[in-house]
Amino acid sequence: MDVWFKTNLGRITAKLALHTPVKRVTYWSKPWWLDLLSLLRRAYNSALRSSKVDRFDAAHLASAKAARTAYFKAIKKEKRDHWSAFLATPTPQTV
Repeated sequence: MDVWFKTNLGRITAKLALHTPVKRVTYWSKPWWLDLLSLLRRAYNSALRSSKVDRFDAAHLASAKAARTAYFKAIKKEKRDHWSAFLATPTPQTV
């Protein structure tokens, strides 16, 4: 029974490790950061670079401003939502 359990547990663990994305948790990791914020950050940086190339094009400046606004609003929203969820479920370990 013990041998059977170890082999099947090894198979399940190997499958999970193969198909589960692993994130490294570091001191600088933010629990509220989402992949959407990464996409918005990339869009903001791209729009900012294109606006710096042609400083006098109003369309580039407007798109950079819109991307910046969307990015920082999304960050504020995620922080607010994460904090609200944290306060909704306090436990002695989290406090």
